[in-house]
Amino acid sequence: LCYNSEMAEHQLSEFYTPFYAYGSGHDSPNQSRVNMARRIRKEIEGTKEPQRILGIGAGRGEVEGTLTRDAHGSGNRVWQSLVRQSQFVTIDIADIPPRKLVSKRTRTHVRADSRQLPFATDSFGICTSNLSIDMLRRNENGDYERTLGEMRRVLCVGGVALLSFHASSLFDNLSEVYSGRGGVREQYFDGKSAHNPFYQHAEDIAEDLHAVGFKDVASTMVVEGQDEWWETRAE
Repeated sequence: LCYNSEMAEHQLSEFYTPFYAYGSGHDSPNQSRVNMARRIRKEIEGTKEPQRILGIGAGRGEVEGTLTRDAHGSGNRVWQSLVRQSQFVTIDIADIPPRKLVSKRTRTHVRADSRQLPFATDSFGICTSNLSIDMLRRNENGDYERTLGEMRRVLCVGGVALLSFHASSLFDNLSEVYSGRGGVREQYFDGKSAHNPFYQHAEDIAEDLHAVGFKDVASTMVVEGQDEWWETRAE
């Protein structure tokens, strides 16, 4: 496997297309999606206005589905109205059948490459990514940095990015789960582990986000059982 090649992204698409087409499971902790939905709600309620929200690497749109279900069952008419008037747009590199999308009536889904988002500058008030964009490789082409820069580009002035990043401890578990399997995803993680380990420190997250134009960056480590991830808010 040549990790520094287009194969890395091809492997992600090759794995996740059938994963979403034929499966119904999740590849992120349930609590990470619940937390992200709560974080989005806090931002929307804080502005008291409907928002245009972009979810990057959103898969089936489970986070957006969690948010809309929360609004539907809340009994809070103001919150329900804000969600109903907000526009949710999700993208993913995988080819996901429409029947597999969550809340497809209330949002737009696009198959797209996060390194070149098909949206105009200043298009969204909120951008989100739940344990997704740090799967991209860091290489001489700057693919990871391009994705961060694209996210900043499509955010409106005053917009906010709500991100979740894998903790570096992820590989401690993966080494046991995937050892010796040799599949597409395992090859990808072998390359990722060897070349681009995930974030160990909040300062590293801030450095990368500052480099693409974000000013205020705050990150907190979340621990849920054996799962650990960073939750970051950036303006």
